[in-house]
This record gives sequence, structure tokens and C-alpha cells, in this order.
Amino acid sequence: MLRKVIATGLRVEAILNAVHLAGLLSALPGHAWYAVTLILGRGALGAFQYAAGTQLHKDNPSGRPLATLALLSGAVLITLDLGFNLAPMPIYPWWRWQAVGIYWGYALLASAFLARRRS
Repeated sequence: MLRKVIATGLRVEAILNAVHLAGLLSALPGHAWYAVTLILGRGALGAFQYAAGTQLHKDNPSGRPLATLALLSGAVLITLDLGFNLAPMPIYPWWRWQAVGIYWGYALLASAFLARRRS
């Protein structure tokens, strides 16, 4: 059950990333090179998160390692673009490190659950 909740979370996050990315594409030339790199990286990560969430939901053998990698990659990317404010994100500046901490907690707890052996 929790595996499917994590899978759904990954896919919802991927969809929300796509919506956020679609809003940023028109203003892409106005950002610094590092922000453009992080924005495009967020798009690539969204595709990876959706694929990993689908594999995890279907309980494929590759689903757990892919989902773990997607969760931890998302945590690293959110630290860079939101925490260090290197890319535009729709969150109040005074909440950015709290949001980064919450995401890291979610990613680590979900990864720990996925790392457990199946019984």
C-alpha cells in the first residue's frame, strides 16, 4: 500500500513539475545559464520521476531502485534550485529552507521504506 502511495507521489510531483516548467519556458532566455540548466534538469527529472513511479506502481523489479534514485535526485535538485534560490520557484523566500527540509525528509523516509527487502 505505501509503495503505491510513493509511486503516486512521484507521478504527481512529475506532473506538477511539468506544469511549472511550462510556465517558465517562455521566459527561459531571460534567466542565467545556471538557472536554465536547473530548469531543464527539473524537466528531465520530472520525466524520470514519472517513469520510476510507473515502474514502482506496477511492482517491477526495477521500480524500487529507480524510485529511490528519483527521490534522492529530486532532493538534490530542490536543494539547488529552491534552497540556494538558483532557479525560479513558486514559494515564498522565507519558507524555502523549510520546504527543502520537508522534501529531504520525504525522500529519505520513502527511500528507506523502498530499501527494505520484500517479505
